[in-house]
Amino acid sequence: MSIAVPQRFTKLYRTLLIVDAQASVMSIASQGSFEPDDLAYMMSTASRFALVSKIDSAADALVCHYAYEVAVRVPLLEVASARQMAGMSELILSRLGNFPARRLLRERLESDSLTEDPYLQVEELVRESENSYPAGKDLTLLTDFQVRLSKALKDKKYVSVSAPTSAGKSFTLGLELIRRIRQPGNFTAIFLVPTRALIRQVSFDLIDDIKRNELDASVMTAPSTPKDTRGAERKIIYVLTQERFAALLDATEFGLTLDLILVDEAQEIGKPERGQTLERVLRIALVACI
Repeated sequence: MSIAVPQRFTKLYRTLLIVDAQASVMSIASQGSFEPDDLAYMMSTASRFALVSKIDSAADALVCHYAYEVAVRVPLLEVASARQMAGMSELILSRLGNFPARRLLRERLESDSLTEDPYLQVEELVRESENSYPAGKDLTLLTDFQVRLSKALKDKKYVSVSAPTSAGKSFTLGLELIRRIRQPGNFTAIFLVPTRALIRQVSFDLIDDIKRNELDASVMTAPSTPKDTRGAERKIIYVLTQERFAALLDATEFGLTLDLILVDEAQEIGKPERGQTLERVLRIALVACI
């Protein structure tokens, strides 16, 4: 069931965006723009919006967006009572499962914890537990989107995902690669990227992840096979464009065995130039290598 957005909230929300823009772009202080009751009402409404447990419609996504925007903007207002709302902002971001935003808010306000109420602290700890993901010796906090994506990558054979650039798709894919590398046995994966420039970025990120987790795996950016290691386990991640992947398939004469294929910007399969090559190499790999 969707949550209705009160007219009073909509009006205050628009004012909040204007005040924030004035402060950010024009350095106009927001003192006096909001009464304490207005801020309390916005935060109370946003906290209810953040209780949406599952986003099933555009209306659900909208109220969660409202909750996020209010939570990150209100504590930074130049209003005496705004800083007092920081604890509620932290709770809202925890309810939304947006722990990266919560961390940034804490850093901006120079505080390790903004919530003082012990009951609300317990609620935050529960949400942290739900979104904790083992990453080597430590646990990392994922967003709700990243938790759903991680579960899908683990449980399903084919996964297609679409999300904004800042949603954390690449980070989650990196976690999945590390999880699979940890498993016993040989492992070979292909990470397809649309441009040669991205090969460098993605490969460096993967090398850092592998080193940080103290694992033994090779990251290769050329369409060639490594030398024989006399029966030892081989963990290889190829970071290639679709053209280099085609060259790898030709070089191995379809004798390549793949455990995982990740395709960045997969929607470009519909484009005339990249799409034809991408579709061809994927068809060949799915038939001959998986």
